[in-house]
Amino acid sequence: MKDSLTSLDVHYLVKELQVLAGSRLDKVYQAGKERKGDMTFQLRKKDAGKLLLRLVLPGFACLVAEKPAYPPMPGYFAVFLRKHLGNATLNALRQRDFERIIEIEFQNKNGIFTLIVELLPPGNALLLNSDGKIINLLQPQRHGQRLLRGGAMYEPPPPVFNTKDASAAEILDKLAASEKDSIVKAVAIDLSFGGVYAEEVCARADVDKSLKLPKNRLEPVVKEVKDIFKDKLKPFLVEEHVYPFAMRTKKGEGCESFSEGIAQLIPEVETAEQVEEAVQETKQKKTKNILEQQTQQLEGYRKSSEENQKKGEMIYSHYQDVKKILDGINKDRKKLSWKEVKEKYPNVAIDENKGKITIELE
Repeated sequence: MKDSLTSLDVHYLVKELQVLAGSRLDKVYQAGKERKGDMTFQLRKKDAGKLLLRLVLPGFACLVAEKPAYPPMPGYFAVFLRKHLGNATLNALRQRDFERIIEIEFQNKNGIFTLIVELLPPGNALLLNSDGKIINLLQPQRHGQRLLRGGAMYEPPPPVFNTKDASAAEILDKLAASEKDSIVKAVAIDLSFGGVYAEEVCARADVDKSLKLPKNRLEPVVKEVKDIFKDKLKPFLVEEHVYPFAMRTKKGEGCESFSEGIAQLIPEVETAEQVEEAVQETKQKKTKNILEQQTQQLEGYRKSSEENQKKGEMIYSHYQDVKKILDGINKDRKKLSWKEVKEKYPNVAIDENKGKITIELE
């Protein structure tokens, strides 16, 4: 199953998500700690009603028809976003260069904010102020010299070649300078297309994908690279993969939207009933564990009580013998050393350092 979107997928997803422009943020939902990268933004737009944007980090973003089940209490980051972006208008939504990063611009009475959604592993979501400083984020991270934390200026990942905005001449030079041993690898890696879309480009350009083409034979490839960004959205599913436009190298079942196809790739989460059942099961397990611990403690107290009672009875039944030994030791200690006392009472264990005397009773 495809486990993340490619840069070209993000390009077409952002096209589809333009329907969100002009909507107002209503609520933000977030799953628990194990799935804190699973969030849904509920927005409302005049003449469109309720719109739901779901993020499942790392890897996925899409519009969904229904909100998944979430805990009654939203996660910390969702609470923060509700507070700072409450009733904010979504001004714009764009892809950052040709990265797997989506920038969502919000505006309310407090100013302009940008929500950065990083769909590349390990995934993250960060809220920036108008100066580009990180106000808060889903997860502090460090990647080499790149530090993501509250209060720091946002630093994007190291840039890749911006195929989307590059000119035909720049793409031609990039492919001609490639050290890859085939044109399909050059398109896949140097242009950040990935294997499937690189094969599609080669098929459209009618070139042998396994060859390393000279510069004078690259123009058909460059043309198809440029044209692939202009295809109409016509998404379809092939087994457990979704593609945003018609392809020569793949055939499958059409779906109403690219988001609908992406949503089918996301692993199912619990329903509200399943979440409630899980909560109740956790409570029952916790109660059972507490009861077992208390039972063990009670058994320990019972055994200790029995042992202490036996010791007390033994001491009481041998009271005169014990008293005689203790009185004798106390008296002898005034004039004898510990060594001499121990020699006088060979059947009594004496630990003078701990102040402990052990007497064995029948």
